[in-house]
Amino acid sequence: MNKRDPYTKDWYVKWFASITVLMAMSIRGIPEYVQYDLYLTFIGLCGWLLVSFWWQDRALITINSVGLIMITRTLLLN
Repeated sequence: MNKRDPYTKDWYVKWFASITVLMAMSIRGIPEYVQYDLYLTFIGLCGWLLVSFWWQDRALITINSVGLIMITRTLLLN
């Protein structure tokens, strides 16, 4: 039986992106860390957008694209 390696590039990127988003969520609401929250969220969304393209999942592409546009707008105006 040919067993597929579970640790492919999408596995690493999705977990890195997920941990990054969780880190951002953990500091959300602390005024001193607003910029860190925005940067971490940006990085996490970029990672998930990449994974969603690899998986060809339109729902994930849509939600991460829109989220990335919103975060980018906030970063540019902040």
